[in-house]
Amino acid sequence: AREDNIRSEKAMKKHYEDLMEEARLDKIRSENAMKKHYEDAMEEARLDKIRSENAMKKHYEDAMEELSRSKKAMKKHYEDTISEKDRLIAELEARLAEK
Repeated sequence: AREDNIRSEKAMKKHYEDLMEEARLDKIRSENAMKKHYEDAMEEARLDKIRSENAMKKHYEDAMEELSRSKKAMKKHYEDTISEKDRLIAELEARLAEK
């Protein structure tokens, strides 16, 4: 009975040591999982920031390009208007010279 009691105590001690080791490993796995989740979230936030900055840069570049095209179109319209004015003045002067 004494030997059975010693074996039983050793078995219980081993069982609880195994449980403690499993709990320790679970804690480590949980901490690692939380750390990985945090690192992934931080990386995603960093990438979101980069994507946002790139989108803003693209929007600015597109707006500047549209402004440049608009400026060129306005300049062309102005030059066409001046040419048309000069043509009409020349035509009027020619008609007046005929009279």
